[in-house]
Amino acid sequence: MPACINTNEYTELSYKCLEIIILKLLRNHQTKDMSSNKLKIIEKDAFKGLWSIQTIDLSRNMIRDIEARAFKNLTQLSTLDFSDNNINKVPHGLFESLQSLENLDLTNTNFSTAPGDILLNAANLQILNGGGCSLSRPLPNSLRNMKDLIKLNLCVNELSSIQNDSLLGLENLKELSLETNSIHHIAPAAFNHLASLEILLLNGNLLEMDELYSIQFDGKNLTLSNNKFTEINFKQFPNIKTAFLDLSWNYITHVRNFVFMPSLNKLDISANRLDSNSVLNLANLTGLETIYHTLGTSTQVTSLCLVDIPYSYTEAKSTRTQYRTYVEKN
Repeated sequence: MPACINTNEYTELSYKCLEIIILKLLRNHQTKDMSSNKLKIIEKDAFKGLWSIQTIDLSRNMIRDIEARAFKNLTQLSTLDFSDNNINKVPHGLFESLQSLENLDLTNTNFSTAPGDILLNAANLQILNGGGCSLSRPLPNSLRNMKDLIKLNLCVNELSSIQNDSLLGLENLKELSLETNSIHHIAPAAFNHLASLEILLLNGNLLEMDELYSIQFDGKNLTLSNNKFTEINFKQFPNIKTAFLDLSWNYITHVRNFVFMPSLNKLDISANRLDSNSVLNLANLTGLETIYHTLGTSTQVTSLCLVDIPYSYTEAKSTRTQYRTYVEKN
């Protein structure tokens, strides 16, 4: 046992220089925090006999290998955190016995295998974080078994496209985070079946204007900032209904066809290069509460708050409130 372990501390074992999992330190506790140690391998039967364990935190270790049967018979385990490790792959069927698993965090683990490929029996999973891994190419369809999934985070990967069947069966999904990938193509029916989706984050990708035809979304928040849009034609939004639309930090110079979805009440088009005519035309949109834009133009309109944002990102963060101009209301 490492000298820095205090054997009287059972529930919280983070920062204890652990290099192996010591079962007698884990007895009779439902939450096991073993984060920030020096664990490198999770061996077979590492948690043997801990039937009632509900939460295991193995984040911020040095884990590179997980043996088969490492989590066998942990039927009450609901939360498992593997984030910030260097796990390249896991054995097939590793999570088969985790019938109660609801929250799995694989953030920054260098997984090259799609999470769905190792979660074939995780039917009760509700939250899956797979950001900062090494997922590449088109998003595979191996997530379709997770019918209870509510939140899916696959940000900061190398995904290139979303296919029609990539998210098939995720009818309860409410939040989908795909930002900071290399997505340049979205298939026409990729989001059609996501009836419960409220938040869709696609910022930081390589999307161009033509891809907006493919997006079908009826929710609260659609984020498309930091893509490759150069012009916005609002007739290209026929299947989008959202309360907040973020088009900031693109390359937009011109906005055409100001036909807007009735549900929209906030538009962020700041940090673009809008011409003056586009800004004035935006001001004529009715039903909006707020528009964030980039040109220093103040326009009086009814029931609209027009906000001028400097092009500099640093300035925009510090002076958004300062530059706010409230317009007169009838």
